[in-house]
Amino acid sequence: MQPSIPSLLPNHFSPESRLWIYASPRPYTTDEVQLIETASSNFLSQWKAHGKAVQGFLGIFLNQFILVAADETEVVVSGCSTDQSVHFMQGLSTQLNLDLFDRLHLYFWKDESVVRIPLNSLEESLKTGSILPTDLYINTTVLTKAEFEREGMIPLQESWLKRYL
Repeated sequence: MQPSIPSLLPNHFSPESRLWIYASPRPYTTDEVQLIETASSNFLSQWKAHGKAVQGFLGIFLNQFILVAADETEVVVSGCSTDQSVHFMQGLSTQLNLDLFDRLHLYFWKDESVVRIPLNSLEESLKTGSILPTDLYINTTVLTKAEFEREGMIPLQESWLKRYL
């Protein structure tokens, strides 16, 4: 069963809300989820752009991804406020002792769980059948709420990775 994406991000956020996705190399433990939730609540209450509060959201997806969203309807997220969120995530990465900034791995939803493979082994994974063209690619490159809802989990054969088929 495919997890429900549209209900994950706040309904009242604009479809053009900015989104950043941070992938963990493994699922979070219960203690890590609690730490993430506490730290994110503190961060979101202080997140500002040009002195104004950012309408932000931080949530955990599939127990292995952190989604950070900013609804820019009233307050536009600037370079400094983007830096604030990146510094927050770097600190969280250090606290969790996990690399949340690794962009050299791909993630798929297969058999009701997340499968992580190195980008440079995708062709081999396709040859051996461990990854299939119909497997759902978890697209960590989307930039907005609307893109996430439309393309956050799509069959590999419909993604930018189709060139490897």
